[in-house]
Amino acid sequence: MIIRPYRDSDSEGVKKVCRETTIKGYENKQTLITTLYVNYYIEKEPQHCFVLADDEDNVVGYILCAADYMKYREIWLKEYGPQIKKKYPIEVFSKKLELMFFKKVIKTCPAHLHIDIIEPYQKGGWGKKLINALLEKLKSEGVPGIFLATYYKNKNACGFYEHLGFKKMGTVFGLSIIYGLYF
Repeated sequence: MIIRPYRDSDSEGVKKVCRETTIKGYENKQTLITTLYVNYYIEKEPQHCFVLADDEDNVVGYILCAADYMKYREIWLKEYGPQIKKKYPIEVFSKKLELMFFKKVIKTCPAHLHIDIIEPYQKGGWGKKLINALLEKLKSEGVPGIFLATYYKNKNACGFYEHLGFKKMGTVFGLSIIYGLYF
């Protein structure tokens, strides 16, 4: 197992991990899932993406990051939202609403992350190592903090982030918890 910077050749592997780890009800919405959680990061900020690869160099996990959430949001709404708006208008509308919930958070934690690891490789310390790889990169660039949102019923994820020092900063519709970490 190795953690390494993302390469263009990892694109399909990252998308596969995203689809395999998606929440129930979205399994058949592959274009939506990758447009919401993968495409911007690997296309616009691959320098802020790391993968967990197995011994055959297959992607089994990743951490993807937008170092500046406001820039991410602007580009996502202009370039990625229109790709799915006709078929998934509610999801695009939700993306527009995110700023209301994240506005306070991004003042101190401007970076935003997504992390996923497929089941057989979870609970082996790899999530912490992926986060540490990203944090080193962001610190070297002078980014002061990072945030994420996770489903409130995902107790494993909530415990994981809290164990790493992330602090609860708010909620979104009472369904997601926003966690932030200052460097």
